[in-house]
Amino acid sequence: MYIEKKNVCDNIAGTSMDIEKKREDNINFQFDLAHIGVCLELHAIMIEEGKYIFSYTCYTMSSQEKHTFCEFLVDLKIPNG
Repeated sequence: MYIEKKNVCDNIAGTSMDIEKKREDNINFQFDLAHIGVCLELHAIMIEEGKYIFSYTCYTMSSQEKHTFCEFLVDLKIPNG
């Protein structure tokens, strides 16, 4: 049970904080959306042959938001035990 909760938290944090190798919405995800034809704002845009620009999702944090979130976690006080 603990491992499942940890995996869920890792996936949410990795995706929202844009941590490489922890994200669940990777490059293949954006190509799949284009193939299916949904979420047009998330499709990869080809600028040259083999070079793409990938858009960020609305739930990905900016660097200022990441900094604020990490400060919140450092200052968080929870009961132990």
